[in-house]
Amino acid sequence: MKIKLFTLRLIQNELGDDQKQLNDFFEKHQVLQIETAYVGVGDTLWSVAVFYELSPQKAESSKNVLSAALGGLSNFDLAVFEALKTWRSDVSKRFNIAPYRIASNRELQALAVVRPKDLIELERIKGFGKIKVATFGSLILEQLSLLSES
Repeated sequence: MKIKLFTLRLIQNELGDDQKQLNDFFEKHQVLQIETAYVGVGDTLWSVAVFYELSPQKAESSKNVLSAALGGLSNFDLAVFEALKTWRSDVSKRFNIAPYRIASNRELQALAVVRPKDLIELERIKGFGKIKVATFGSLILEQLSLLSES
């Protein structure tokens, strides 16, 4: 296991560049864990420690794993999963946050299969704790409701 530290400067001009650097790293590495800390000295900063595995074939292998996992989905579940990915991208742009902060692909896959009807059911899905449910729960349920109607 390796660790890489990132500093996200919470200054309007710098945040986008720092966030892009972090997202690019996530695309190329197999991330195991993320720890964050707010640093309020001088410039306002977030420190991000990323624990990861060194894997030169990560991008290809993760797509294969995801493809294999998605292979077990019904056509409708797969359509819901793809729609949720698009929705997540839109929400992440609207709130200026990284998509993984809303939900990982595995969490979206679980949403596509389970399709929870309320916040209690949503919180039972792995990855959806109290904070994520409080922050994004109503948006997720609203989107799932719209997708179920179509």
